[in-house]
Amino acid sequence: MKKINLCILAAVVLLLSFCLTACNNKEIDEFYDKIVSADSMEIVIEISTLGNDLDTVIKMDGDKIHYKSFDKEWCSYYEDGYMYMYLKEGSTWKKYPETFVGEIDKINNVKEEDFKKILNGKNYKYSVKEKAYVAKANADLPAGFWSMAASDYVLRTDGESLEIAYVSVVNGVRSDVKMTIKNLNETVVELPF
Repeated sequence: MKKINLCILAAVVLLLSFCLTACNNKEIDEFYDKIVSADSMEIVIEISTLGNDLDTVIKMDGDKIHYKSFDKEWCSYYEDGYMYMYLKEGSTWKKYPETFVGEIDKINNVKEEDFKKILNGKNYKYSVKEKAYVAKANADLPAGFWSMAASDYVLRTDGESLEIAYVSVVNGVRSDVKMTIKNLNETVVELPF
């Protein structure tokens, strides 16, 4: 009798693990939907390479963006099909000539289709060991992201924020990258001019 109970318990645990894994992948898809419909958000990018930590914070609020990294700070806003950009030099903000929005698409290395693949729950399985979603071996994920070769994607979410961690290799140099998307519909960007 104990053997039958043990077999039933094992089958239930196995079934539950399959159900939980299938349901949990939906968290990634649901977060993607939140990002697409959000009016504002904050993205924190942390890169560890060659013993250095390089942090970047990007805040987006409607048609306004504030970007601050270890060596640059700029703001931009969109109006009538043009992007207007201001770069901080010392303590002074300098205005740059407007740029037609169509030209920005040519400059931008982050492709929407790549981002959709990165945030597609079908590409991940839940790892109890990692307490996160790890990319499946046959996942359809971009090999490059922001002009960097990327692999070993790991995603964590609490429903309010999403962490994307991956390994990047540029010119043979390894970097550990962690990108956190948070403060959806709570981020406010105030232009400094």
